[in-house]
Amino acid sequence: MRNVVVIETKSGLVWLGGLSGIEHYSAIVDWACKYSDDNTETILPEKLRPLVFNRIQSVSVREPWLHYPNQFSEGVVN
Repeated sequence: MRNVVVIETKSGLVWLGGLSGIEHYSAIVDWACKYSDDNTETILPEKLRPLVFNRIQSVSVREPWLHYPNQFSEGVVN
């Protein structure tokens, strides 16, 4: 499946697949902002509900790496 997003909420992971336009991404951002502001569970917007799917394999979510040190960031160039 293409264009997949996973969102971590208090009740678990929500997988969305087949996103196809700015309206889907805007709905995700709006939903995430409301969730973040209220700090409570919010209802998934209607336009996103058909995109929900259950992932068969388990997955662990970790903090994103904002910076990965490498030879260039440390000033070492071969």
